[in-house]
Amino acid sequence: MVLEQIWMSIDLPPIRFDHPYRDGPVIELVLPMEKLQPVCIRLAGALSGKDWYWGCSYKVLTTCHVFLGQTDKIDQIRRHEHGHCNGWSKLHEP
Repeated sequence: MVLEQIWMSIDLPPIRFDHPYRDGPVIELVLPMEKLQPVCIRLAGALSGKDWYWGCSYKVLTTCHVFLGQTDKIDQIRRHEHGHCNGWSKLHEP
């Protein structure tokens, strides 16, 4: 699969979720893309149906844990993951 095609399928969060996470600390780790994949697959579960991740995140209490792949699109990926920490579901509703 061509990475540019995969990138085109990634959405930015709706405006109500598209802001920096403010409810607690953010722990962010930037990884090479090949090291990011097993981390996100483990977080999402084997049955997620996705075959490539640019980033992933999860919350523990008020702490947002964000994993980002090293890419020139890191700012957009960060917005996407912060959207999830702000309450945007994995269903990516509008």
